[in-house]
Amino acid sequence: MFNTSIHWTTFFYLLIDTVIVLFTLYQSKKKKRSGLNRFLYLGLLFVAYNFTGGFLPIDNFPGPIILQYIITYGVAIIL
Repeated sequence: MFNTSIHWTTFFYLLIDTVIVLFTLYQSKKKKRSGLNRFLYLGLLFVAYNFTGGFLPIDNFPGPIILQYIITYGVAIIL
């Protein structure tokens, strides 16, 4: 899909998770609680993890292939 190694189920999960994070971001504007902020950080990390895991490594990325793996595994470790 998209000439990358992303599977269609990963892309579908990425879309659903993005919608959930955007909805939570909209709801968090009304309330100021630290629990919502932690959920937003975790949700954004899940989106970044699925995005980097699905779209990297690609051939036309500037820089060496090891940099792509560093980015992918770095996001996974942070999560």
